[in-house]
Amino acid sequence: MKEHQEILFSKQSGSAQPHIYEQDIGELVIAIPPINEQKAFANFVRAQMEKLTQLEKNKRNLANEREEFIEMNFS
Repeated sequence: MKEHQEILFSKQSGSAQPHIYEQDIGELVIAIPPINEQKAFANFVRAQMEKLTQLEKNKRNLANEREEFIEMNFS
C-alpha cells in the first residue's frame, strides 16, 4: 500500500487542490488475495465478531447481576 501511495502522490497535479486523474488510478496494479484466503479471512473475522458479541452479552449480564446484588444487599 505504501508503494501505491507514493505512486499516487507522484501523479498529483494542481497546486491549490491537488488531484489525480482517473486514468492514473486505473493504471495501478493492486494484488488481490486468492479467494480461499479471502474466505479464510472472512471466516476468522466472523468468528471473532461472534466472540465479541458473546463477550458483550456476558458483560451486560454481569452488570445486571451486579445491580441486582447491590439492590438485594444494600437497599
